[in-house]
Amino acid sequence: MKQLKFDVSKEDTCMKTWVFDIEENGDEQIICNLDITFTRQGCMGHPKSISALVKNRSIESIDTDLLVETTCSRGKSCGMILGQCISQIRNN
Repeated sequence: MKQLKFDVSKEDTCMKTWVFDIEENGDEQIICNLDITFTRQGCMGHPKSISALVKNRSIESIDTDLLVETTCSRGKSCGMILGQCISQIRNN
C-alpha cells in the first residue's frame, strides 16, 4: 500500500491536506482510505462524506470531469480538489 499526500493549503479551499491510501490490485489503483484535514472554517461533514464515497473505489471509476464542475463559495470546491488529486494520481 502506498500513501499519497496532497497539500492544497495555497488554494482557496477549506480542506488543506488530502492523504490517500492506495492499494495496487493488478492494473487498478484502489482508494483504501482518504483522510482530509480541514481548517477551522471548514465543514466537518464534507471530508467524512467524500472519504466514504471514494473508499474502496478504483481511481479510474471516479469521474473527474464531473468533479471539475462542482462549485463552492471558495475559489475551489472539495469536488474540484478531489478531481485534481485523482488526476495527479492517474498521471503518476
